Order: sequence, then structure tokens, then C-alpha cells
Amino acid sequence: MKQDKKLNIRSLLRNRNYVRYWFASAIADAASNILQFVLALYVLDITGSAGQFAVILSIVVVPRLVLMPFSGLAGDRLPRMKLMMALTLINAIFLAIFFLLGQNQSLSIAAVYVLVIGLEITEVFYAGPSSAIIPDIVTPEEINEATSLSKVDDGIVWVTSPMLGALIYANLGVVPAIGVTAIMYLIASILQKTIRTPYALPAPEKKEKTNFFVEITGGIRYILGDRFLTGFILILPVFNAFFSATFSVAVAYLLREAFELSVEAYGLFNTLTTTVSLFVPFIAVPLVKRVPFKKLYWRHSAIIAITIIIIALFAFLGLNNYIGVITSVIIIGILDAITIIAAIPMQMTCSVFFRTQTPKHLLSRVMMVVSLVSSIGIAGGKIAVGFLVDNMGIYRAIAVSGMLLLICALSAKWLYDKAHCASAQNETLSAQE
Repeated sequence: MKQDKKLNIRSLLRNRNYVRYWFASAIADAASNILQFVLALYVLDITGSAGQFAVILSIVVVPRLVLMPFSGLAGDRLPRMKLMMALTLINAIFLAIFFLLGQNQSLSIAAVYVLVIGLEITEVFYAGPSSAIIPDIVTPEEINEATSLSKVDDGIVWVTSPMLGALIYANLGVVPAIGVTAIMYLIASILQKTIRTPYALPAPEKKEKTNFFVEITGGIRYILGDRFLTGFILILPVFNAFFSATFSVAVAYLLREAFELSVEAYGLFNTLTTTVSLFVPFIAVPLVKRVPFKKLYWRHSAIIAITIIIIALFAFLGLNNYIGVITSVIIIGILDAITIIAAIPMQMTCSVFFRTQTPKHLLSRVMMVVSLVSSIGIAGGKIAVGFLVDNMGIYRAIAVSGMLLLICALSAKWLYDKAHCASAQNETLSAQE
């Protein structure tokens, strides 16, 4: 197995299309992450409120709700790589316009709204083809390793983006950061232009018109046809809501406002905690291959939930001077890294599960349903956690998030047990026949 894994990775590294995709994705994702990080710091500096901060971060759900069903259909009907390239180029042009307009005036909150919503519209249409593009570039046997290397790509972005974003924001400001990310998007679009997709499905021949509603809801109907997936799609938004918001809202507010970390220190904190994402994907490949998706998901969900409850404890100790601020920050950073270590195999097994089990002609639409419910959950979670921080206090908000995540983990275990029992019964019936 190890030999097969090495051969697949070597094959991937010789695959020019995959290597170009890897670099283009790294640059585009880094541009997106740097911009998100800079805008988050800018908004938090202006508002000073966890609730207002969370509302601005959550407005992305509006275009997602409206446009994501169309995105999934576009990703299944149009050439995926060409669509990704066009959308990346649109991002570069859009940001270049904001950069030029911002030369003579400061960026208002209203301008931030317009910028975030505009970028989110292209992001929604980008997410459909990007979530399904790997099977178009590599062979089915290479999907596990390709997903693993893509997670390393994500890891490099997570590690470098916070520090780069902090340095750009602290030394240049928000408008130059927009200019830098516009250039990064332009480079990514040029790389995407050179990528070929030899394993993509051929363009469908002209056929009779089908019901548009039936076409656009294909992903929903596929998920509702499977009991486990139906239950999973109900748990996913709640889990993502409070997992994401714990760190993007509560921990961010704790470090920047309560512990008064500088922009550079906060960037360094994020860089150090995400360093683990550089090597975890390689370690996780055997785990993802060996442990069933349903089992791995609930176990790692439980680890994350318990870790976040412990973070709440050390937030309480730091805020009430039972331990020093630096000690509290270090321990919370270690615990943050543990949640990342647990989350990466979850993301990998989820991606592999859908990419290998879903019919290719439905893949973008199914992934868009998963992405849509996740986005709704994350947006709602940010507002909820922001409200909890403002009204209950930081450590209580984190503790409540941890308890809700634990309930999600137990619900996922219940789903796994039911699916396992159903599978065993089917095997027994088959043996009797």
C-alpha cells in the first residue's frame, strides 16, 4: 500500500495539469485568505463589537442562498476549468477597480459590504467547479493522493496567509492589500488558462429540453435518496456553524480585544497554529483509506468538541487572571492546533467520499448542496456566537459552542450506528439468499 501511495504521488507530480492546478489553487486561495484576514481585522478595528463584526462576516450567506443552486448546475454543465479561470480573472478586475477607487478615500463599512458581496458572488460560482475538478485532472486511482496534496496546498495557504495579511495590513493598510490580492488573482487565472482536463466527461450532445427545476435540484434529490446523507446534511450546518465561529469570532475577539494582542502577534498566532496543516494531510491518507467516512467523522467531531470546551476553560482562567495572558494564549494556540489536526482528516474523508461515491454528472450539484448548508450554518453560527460573546461573555460563548458540537458528534455517532446496523442486516439477508 505504501508503495502504491508513493507511485501515485510521483505520478501526480509528473502530471503537469495537476501541478499547475496545485499552484493556481494555492495562489487564488492565498489571495482570498489574505483579503478575508485583512478585511476581518479592518472591520473589527472599526466596529469594536463581536456582534457587529459577526454580522458583517455573515453577509456572504445572502448571495450563497440565491446563487448556489445555479452554481452547481453551471459546474456540471459548463467546462469546469474554463469557468474557474474566467471567475478568477473577474475577481482580479473587480479588486483592481476597488484598489484604484481607494487611492483618494478610506474604505467605508458600506464599501466593505459591496466588496464582500461582490467577491462572494464569484466565489459561489467558483465553488461548484472547483469542488469537482480533481476527478477531471487525475485518474480514479489517484483521487486519494490528489486530495491529500490539495490539503497540503490548503495548509501552506493557512500557514502563510495570516502572517502575510497581518504584515500587509500593519505596514501598508487595507487598500494596498486589495491591490496585492488583485495581482495574485491575475497570476492564478493565467495559470488556470494552461490547465487541461483529460478525464472530464465529454460535452453532452444536444438533447430535448428538460425541466429546469428537476435539473437544478438533482443534488438535493440524490442526497435525500440516502438515509445517512440526509441525516448528515442536517448535522453538518450546525457543526460547521459553531466550529468555525468559535475561532473566527470568539477566539479572534478574545485575542484582539480582551487580551489586546497586536495585529502582528495575532497573525503570528494564526500562522503557528495552522503549521500542523502542512504535514497532517500526508499522515491522514492511510487513516482516510482505512477508517470509514461515517466512523471517522463522529470520532473526530467529538475530539474537536471536547477540545473547544477545554479552550473555554483556559479563556476563563486567562480573563480572570488565574494564569497569565501569555500562558493562556500559548495553551489556546496548542488546543487550536489540535482541532486543526482533527479537522483535516474529516475534511479529506468527506471530500473523497463524495468524489468517489457520487455520479460524476451530479458531482458539482451534490457538492453545492453540501457547501450551501455549510455556508448557511457558518453564517448563522457567526451571528449566534457574536451575540453570545456580547451578552454572555467570551468563555461562556466558547463553552456553549463546545457543548453544541458535542451534541452534533453524538448525533453523528447515532447515524453511524444506524447505518452500520442496516449494512449488517443487508449482508445477512444477502447471505441467506
